Amino acid sequence: MKILLVEDDSQVRDLAATVLRDAGYRVIEARTGRDALTIATVMLTSVVAFVAFISGALFFRRVERRFADVV
Repeated sequence: MKILLVEDDSQVRDLAATVLRDAGYRVIEARTGRDALTIATVMLTSVVAFVAFISGALFFRRVERRFADVV
């Protein structure tokens, strides 16, 4: 399973990505919510959002709007 990991703090993002990869997930990393939306537009994934430029809740609302027929 692919997971889109969103976190602006590189140390936190690296740690979370390592934990998720060790658990068997394929991790796609984004530094900001905006970057994540761009990535999600290109590649539909299961999403894990850590607070970055926009809140996790706002990110999910935008994803739901953009992918209403999929989410």
